[in-house]
Amino acid sequence: MALRVTVVVLVSAGVSYIHVISRLEAQTKIQLEKYIRGRGEQESGIFQLAQDNLTLLRDRLLQELKQPTNIDFQAEFERQYFSWNDGTKRNFPQNRPLKDFDSSRYSSSFIGRNVQITKELKRRLLTANTLISAYGAAWSNRFVDTYFLTPENVGINYWKGVPFALQTPPDLYNPKEEYFYIADPHHNPSRSMKWTGVYLDPTINLWMVSAIVPVYDGDRFLGIVGHDVVLTQLMEHTIQDQLPVNQKVFLQRAIAKILICFDTYKYTII
Repeated sequence: MALRVTVVVLVSAGVSYIHVISRLEAQTKIQLEKYIRGRGEQESGIFQLAQDNLTLLRDRLLQELKQPTNIDFQAEFERQYFSWNDGTKRNFPQNRPLKDFDSSRYSSSFIGRNVQITKELKRRLLTANTLISAYGAAWSNRFVDTYFLTPENVGINYWKGVPFALQTPPDLYNPKEEYFYIADPHHNPSRSMKWTGVYLDPTINLWMVSAIVPVYDGDRFLGIVGHDVVLTQLMEHTIQDQLPVNQKVFLQRAIAKILICFDTYKYTII
C-alpha cells in the first residue's frame, strides 16, 4: 500500500511539474512575442528617420549648388586636398598621422584614381563636404555616419571619431558597390530611397545596411547621400536590454539573426 501511494504521489508530482513548466514556458513566449513586437516598432523608427534625414540633406545640397557664389573653388580645392602616392587625393596630408585629423568636426574625403576633376566637380565636392560635416555631426547621436558619393568615384564621409575616407583602400570603386549602384539611374529609375542588403564594409570591417537616396539635378545624376546602420550595435542593444534573467536566456537562444524588412522599415527576430 505504501509503495502504491508513493508511486501515485510521484506521478502526480511529475505531472504537476510538467504542467507548471509548460505554462511558464508558454507565458514566457507570449511575453517575449509582445516584447519583440514592441522593440520592432521602436527600432523601426530609425529607418523612417534615415529617410527623412537623407531627403532633407539631398534637398539642401541641391539648393546650395544652385545658389550664386563668388567662392574661388579652384583655390579652395588646392588648399583642402592633397595628392597621395597611391594615386588618390584626400583632404589630409599623407605624411601626417591620421590621429591628427579632427574627425569629430570634419568629414573626410576620398577622390579615386584617374578621376577627371572638373570645376563643377570641385564645387559639388566642396559644397557637399561642408554640408556632410555639419549634418553628419548633428545626426551622429542616431547614425554612425553620413556620406555623399558621386559616379566619378568621389566619397565624402562623416563618422565621428573615424577618418573613414582617409582609410579607404585606394582601389575602391564606389559605383560598383551595392550601396551605390542600388540607387543609380539603371537600377533605380524611380529615384526612390533604397536599402541595401546586409554587407561587410571593407573599410571599417563591420556588418551593416545602408539607406540610400539618389541626388539629381534635373535629369543629371549627381550621386547619392546615405546613412549606415551597424547591425552589430543593433543586435548587442537588443540582447543586452533589461529583461528578466529567464527571458534574456530564452531570447539569446532564440535569436539566430536579424532580418531587416526595408520596405516597411521594421525588423523581425527569428
